[in-house]
Amino acid sequence: MPPAGGADAAGASSPSQTPARAQAAVAASLPLDDPEDGADANRGLVARDEHLRIVAADGRVIWDPAATAFVDGPAPTSVNPSLWRQAKLARLHGLFEVADGIYQVRGYDLSNMSLVRGQTGWIVIDPLTTRETAAAAIAWARQQLGPLPIVAVVFTHSHIDHFGGLEAVLPTEPAARAAIRIIAPRGFLEEATSENVLVGTPMIRRAMFQFG
Repeated sequence: MPPAGGADAAGASSPSQTPARAQAAVAASLPLDDPEDGADANRGLVARDEHLRIVAADGRVIWDPAATAFVDGPAPTSVNPSLWRQAKLARLHGLFEVADGIYQVRGYDLSNMSLVRGQTGWIVIDPLTTRETAAAAIAWARQQLGPLPIVAVVFTHSHIDHFGGLEAVLPTEPAARAAIRIIAPRGFLEEATSENVLVGTPMIRRAMFQFG
C-alpha cells in the first residue's frame, strides 16, 4: 500500500475516500462469500497444468497465469470487489467436461476453446487468439483425451480471440487440411477485416484507455 498522502516508488498513490466508500458499498450489496460461482467454475475439471506458461519461439511470453497471481484475498479498497472476484474465477484454467462429449480448454487465452466429439472426429469451436496459445490448448486436450482427429472448425464470431489460432489446429498436410470443414457466420471475412485491420489502431487506443 502506498504511503498515506503520497505516491510509492512506482508512482501509485492510495485511493481517496470517495472510491473506497463506493467500493465498500458494492461489497456490502453482494453475497461475495457465496461459494456457488467457485463451484460452478471448477465443475467438470478433467486436468489442470499447474505450470502453464506459453512462450513464443523467440522467447517472448505469450500467456502466463502466474502474472495475475496478485489477484488473491479480498479486493483492495481501490478495486470493485465484484470485478476482483470475477478476476479470481477467470484465473481457473484447465480442461473441463461441460457435458457428455463436450469439452472446453479454459484459461489459455482471452477466450475458451471448445471441443465437441462428433461421429467422425472432433469439432473445434473458437481456436483462440494465437498459434502458440491454440497449440498449447489442443496439446493439453490431446494429452488428456487421446488423439483428436479434427474434422471441423467453427468460428462463433469475428473477434480475433475466436479465430486467430486456427493454424495450430489444422494439419500441415495439404490434403488433410483441405478435408477439414471451416464454418463461420455469413460476412465473417468482411467483419474480421473491418474490425482487426481498418479500425485496429483505434481499438488498441481504446484498449489502453479501458484497461490502463
